[in-house]
Amino acid sequence: MKNDSKSEGITPNAVSRILPDKIANPPAPLDNPAGAETKEIRRDEMQKDMKTFQDDMKKAEIWIICLTAAMALFALCSVVVGRYQWAAIHDQLNVMEASERPYVGVLEVRTQPEPAGTQLILPILKNFGKNPAFKFSAKWVVYVDGKELESKNANGPRTPFTFYPTANQGLGIHMAAEKWSGIASGRNILTIRVSTRYRWPNNGTEYVDCEERQYDQSFNDFRILGECPI
Repeated sequence: MKNDSKSEGITPNAVSRILPDKIANPPAPLDNPAGAETKEIRRDEMQKDMKTFQDDMKKAEIWIICLTAAMALFALCSVVVGRYQWAAIHDQLNVMEASERPYVGVLEVRTQPEPAGTQLILPILKNFGKNPAFKFSAKWVVYVDGKELESKNANGPRTPFTFYPTANQGLGIHMAAEKWSGIASGRNILTIRVSTRYRWPNNGTEYVDCEERQYDQSFNDFRILGECPI
């Protein structure tokens, strides 16, 4: 039986002709869908991580802003509370000072006839406070129908002195009978101004006050008009 190798097999020459052609022209590689999907997943994860990071940063910024605002509000409240506390303390100190300081004022104004026919007008001053008034001095002026009356006969302290608590001090003036008759009948108006000046060493303050009173013939007494310019 003859071997028909030419028709049934591949000769070495045929192989040598086929291989170089395959090597020179290899087939195109197939796409890798698994690799492309992996890259897409990683890109999505990075975008999600970036968005999460940005959200966290925004939340942190909001928290910082809120904390800063809270600290500013707390500081403002502290200032306001501090001012109210200082005002309260200051008021308490003023009340304590007012309760301890000397206070000299007009207790009353007396009028009485004298044997010589003149009328004595006598303002009585009193220290209503708890402590002495040092370097006390007083001045008073008498007005009839708005005109200052000559007060050469006025009685009162000539030099500053210490005015002790509960003590009284009189300031007197002798008025002629004809002048007093017009005042007593209501034809003329009598007004007096009493000013005082004294010190309290505890706080170094000098107190200056002035009080104005007017005679009312209906009640035979002096009514208070209030404070007067010094």
